Amino acid sequence: MTSVTFYHLAYRPSPPRGDESRRVASLVYRKHIVRGTGFPQSLCASLLTAEKAETSIHRGQVKMKPVTETYYERTKGGEVTLPAGLGDRLVEALEREGYTVQQFNKTEWPVLRSAWRLLQNSKAELESEEVARRSLFATLPRTQFKVANTDQAASLLVSATSTHPTVTIHVIANNPRTASDLVKGLKRRGTTKLHGPDSTENWRKGDIIVNTPPYLQSEVTRNSGMVAFVGAEVFRSEQVLSNLDLLNDVMRCGILIGEKSISAREQLTIEGLVGRMIPIEP
Repeated sequence: MTSVTFYHLAYRPSPPRGDESRRVASLVYRKHIVRGTGFPQSLCASLLTAEKAETSIHRGQVKMKPVTETYYERTKGGEVTLPAGLGDRLVEALEREGYTVQQFNKTEWPVLRSAWRLLQNSKAELESEEVARRSLFATLPRTQFKVANTDQAASLLVSATSTHPTVTIHVIANNPRTASDLVKGLKRRGTTKLHGPDSTENWRKGDIIVNTPPYLQSEVTRNSGMVAFVGAEVFRSEQVLSNLDLLNDVMRCGILIGEKSISAREQLTIEGLVGRMIPIEP
């Protein structure tokens, strides 16, 4: 298969993340390197903004990662065939702009771990692990991010667990008050498999676990069937944006319920990372 390349700008010390990453993305599209070739612009934009800076990478360097020509695009849940020579054209354009291009080893990029597995393993081997999550995604609306309140968020979570009783949902609320309100809303709807912020009970399949950002560091997010983030403020925190493992959890699990409006740039970043939006009108 033809090998192509994805690019990501990495730098240290950290400049404003969005400004610098957006400049490189703009360069790629302005020179028509990607536009019209079949390469998804939304995926490229998310890859240009998703990776955190590493200590060995300095401002002005770009790291790249080769993949096979058929790539699983998480934002649309389908396969994308990439044009031959795309990687070389991107390298040339970036070097003309003064960037140093480096090889990116696939093991260094856990944000795309799932995509690599989809490329390297048979569909049958992955199906048992992914079937519940994909089935749940299929029942949810797929439109853009909108505003919701905790009561409506509770209704959505109850609906999801009743449809898929074996899927554990780990909810990360943006603050203790949101978590408390969400727990109350779930209890009013008769949820019995509920664990609140102070719970120390054992968690089982089908449970709903509600916590706040300190728990983002926990392995529990990787052991849950999926993770629901309640409140756009979660994504504004440096704790999330600077932690590659957490971004991987978000991309893998893919549910976001927002309480407040977010900017167009934040929405683009979130859509690129999460790939599935939960729209609920206030």
